[in-house]
Amino acid sequence: MVGITALFVFLDQVTKYFIATYINPAEPIVLFKNFFQITYTMNPGAAFGFLADKSESLRLPLFIGITAFAVILIIYTYFSLGEEDSLVKLALSMILSGATGNLIDRIRLRAVVDFLNVHYYDMHWPAFNVADSMITIGVSLIFIDIIIKSYKMKGAK
Repeated sequence: MVGITALFVFLDQVTKYFIATYINPAEPIVLFKNFFQITYTMNPGAAFGFLADKSESLRLPLFIGITAFAVILIIYTYFSLGEEDSLVKLALSMILSGATGNLIDRIRLRAVVDFLNVHYYDMHWPAFNVADSMITIGVSLIFIDIIIKSYKMKGAK
């Protein structure tokens, strides 16, 4: 858990540092025209900008508190799993790294650095980062594990 989590937190923080240092927010880098670009943005809200328009005195304690609770729950769950749950353990490590990476931003910058911008012409998915990607991949792996285990249970009957 520690190695995977540390690796992805490091990757998240390095990419955010690079973006914040070298990318001008007004000049996105177009990688695939009308589909994908690197855009430096600061997201004071949660996923999809949730609560971004609320006061910082409400947002920060709420997001930091929820994330701290999630981190504790993830660690507890990880150590309560058996060896047969290696995919879920990997998933939890990835989710933990994402939560930790964004928590570092919230504590340090009072917002989260986002920079991956997927869009189709003018229809934009909200910008995201490596931490968000780790959370998404981790949750997806948990769903895959559930599907695999449900098929195995049906096959055992």
